[in-house]
Amino acid sequence: MILSVNRQRWTWGVAVCMAAFLGGCDSGSPAAPTQTVLGVVANPATITVNQASELTVTGSGPFGNALTPGTQLVLSTTLGRLSQESVTADASGRASAILTAESQIGTATVTVAFEGGRSPQSASVDVEITAVPGATTAPAFRKNFSPDSITAGGLSTLIFTIDNTVNAASTTALTFTDNFPAGVFVAPMPNATTSCDGGTVTAVAGGAAVSYSGGTVVAMCTVSVDVTSAAEGTYANTTSDLTSSAGNSGPATAQLLVLAAPAPPPS
Repeated sequence: MILSVNRQRWTWGVAVCMAAFLGGCDSGSPAAPTQTVLGVVANPATITVNQASELTVTGSGPFGNALTPGTQLVLSTTLGRLSQESVTADASGRASAILTAESQIGTATVTVAFEGGRSPQSASVDVEITAVPGATTAPAFRKNFSPDSITAGGLSTLIFTIDNTVNAASTTALTFTDNFPAGVFVAPMPNATTSCDGGTVTAVAGGAAVSYSGGTVVAMCTVSVDVTSAAEGTYANTTSDLTSSAGNSGPATAQLLVLAAPAPPPS
């Protein structure tokens, strides 16, 4: 028995020394070989909004060995939501996670790497997120002031963005109204415009509101108008709900900061 134990220890010691000699192990993590080639696959590789794809991570070491059980890996994605951002290789040398598509369509690039950057090895896979055929979801609605800070009497362009990329078909009957907070007005030259298809933008110089109705959005479009304020302060501005043929998108909110105008130079 003593001879058997010593032989096992000798065999283990030789394996460790060989791995160290060949540079096959990462001293920072006994489960992260520096020469391991990572791989990741997605099944399915194309999903629609709110669907999920299973991600499977594997690795092949310098001797063709799989990932050591317990290997820690980190995941990241450019689109969608991961079930977890840190995974551990199981007894078979594999790790898995789930990517769920959210409202944005496009290509989700999922990348996997060793935790803590102990090895330069990484791998990635693309998952295509597409719109649900025939389904309709209310488009996303947001707004912003550009610039979001002006001096009293200056101009800012108020931009409303309607994002319909979640839908395969156009959304029609776009309608919303934005009543400005006291002290904010449509500029003397409103420059009211839209990149949406059709519809009417209503913005009267000196008025305290802008509205849009009857428009259509294919993928994404904007409505914009120039505004001004003579009084310094912080103005929070929330629209009515954006309604359309696809439903209710809810309101959009933005904030404009108006600074005091600089004092005139002494005469």
